[in-house]
Amino acid sequence: MAVAALAALLGLGVARKAGWIGPAVTPAGTEDAVSAAIYATIDAARAGDASRYLAGYTGPMRVALQRSLDDGGAAAFARYLRSLDAGVKGLAVWVESGAGREAKARVEYVYQERNEVQVLHLEKDTGIWRIARTEGDQAVKAAIPYGTPIR
Repeated sequence: MAVAALAALLGLGVARKAGWIGPAVTPAGTEDAVSAAIYATIDAARAGDASRYLAGYTGPMRVALQRSLDDGGAAAFARYLRSLDAGVKGLAVWVESGAGREAKARVEYVYQERNEVQVLHLEKDTGIWRIARTEGDQAVKAAIPYGTPIR
């Protein structure tokens, strides 16, 4: 059921972007820029690149992450960042809204046995989209584990 929901979300996003159904929620340029900012931050975490990762955040979240880096040291923070991607089999980003200096996106992480959904609130800071806050993760048990052969 979770896989079907993910496929439906991806299909809806593609259909909206292609203009097949209803108007897009956000202008294409904004949607692309918000998605690119999220993927860049996730890529930085995968690489353990603390400076690029921190550049993806703004406000109190950035301050808290910087404090964590300062308290634990660069090597420990890089290990922590790389661990965020442990077990992730796939990723989907859907920009729900974006107007002016604020945007909201849904990020779904696909794991072997479950999916996790996180809602990100972004702000445009010096012309760049950065994550300002997040809403709690929601775990969804996968009806069919990732990688299960189809008969």
